[in-house]
Amino acid sequence: MAPRSCTPICKLSDSSTTIWQIATSPAGQFVNKERSFERAHLNPEELNALFQRFFKNAPSDLTPEILSGGAANSSYLFRFKGKAYVLKIYSRDKEARGVEKNIHRLIEGKVLVPRFIDSSDDAKHPCSLFEYVEGEPLDHITSLSAEKLSSSLGTLLAVLHSHRFKEAGLFNENLGIKIPFPQVSSPYFDEAHRALSFSQRVRSRLGEELADRMLIVMERRRSFFPVIGNSPSLVHSDFKPCNLLFTKSEQIIALDFEFAHAGDPLIDFAILLRHKELIPLDLKTLESSYRQGGGVLPDKWPEKAELTDLVNIATMLEAPLERPNLLRILKMKINNTINSLNRADSC
Repeated sequence: MAPRSCTPICKLSDSSTTIWQIATSPAGQFVNKERSFERAHLNPEELNALFQRFFKNAPSDLTPEILSGGAANSSYLFRFKGKAYVLKIYSRDKEARGVEKNIHRLIEGKVLVPRFIDSSDDAKHPCSLFEYVEGEPLDHITSLSAEKLSSSLGTLLAVLHSHRFKEAGLFNENLGIKIPFPQVSSPYFDEAHRALSFSQRVRSRLGEELADRMLIVMERRRSFFPVIGNSPSLVHSDFKPCNLLFTKSEQIIALDFEFAHAGDPLIDFAILLRHKELIPLDLKTLESSYRQGGGVLPDKWPEKAELTDLVNIATMLEAPLERPNLLRILKMKINNTINSLNRADSC
């Protein structure tokens, strides 16, 4: 997870066995989410060596702290010369280091993000260093006004999506397109359909009946899924409350851009709406502020976003590690989506 102010889980000592038992404990004990990939297993000496890539004069006996949060990568808090930094190690996709570095260079000064300091393409442990940001994830804040929050989020998304690319698809580390999405294609539908139809991991976790119900709902509403146009936007692809920090100055800082791609903005709304029960949202205000910032949304966008989110759910279900708590939540979400769409059809 990118820089955040979550409470560190523990300080690292030389007894790495105990550390990693703590760091990978089930959700509800020390870590507040299940991981989709194993955390990077580095001891304090190795972590200090990585930190010294950015500050050559740093001592080799600093005490890094594991930061909670992050389902795929590993983040550590370092304190050096009165400042705090976050060392992020890319465990899942080593090319994501370059993606996040170049996204930050593209949007810094336009979108509020932690200051990116530098990155290292270490063959074994590619990593980046950020300034530590004081703040709390949006889902930890209880006193937010729905109207004010929705206005801020709509404006943030409008600025983010104003960054355009000549071609849609998944980025390589230089923000070129390594896997293109052809114009007028529907890659989000195609990806969800593939996973639900052919991924044994997805079908076994959901059960054959629920997977087939999802496929039927998708096929009946294929037109709800976004189609790639001729001016794709920068899409965050993980736009959820735990990746949005609320600061003391009441600003919202966006984190974690390693999953970003060039595509349709509806994906970010889909992910945000999946978490609408965790934060106060006013959809009319969210839409209004987004449109005022130059953003464009289709008719019936909340319903289309809800259905499009199935691609994100299918992708999460393909992760290698078992996450029973997440699976339970996703099954509930899928059933709610199917029931909601079926009720709309009967009206």
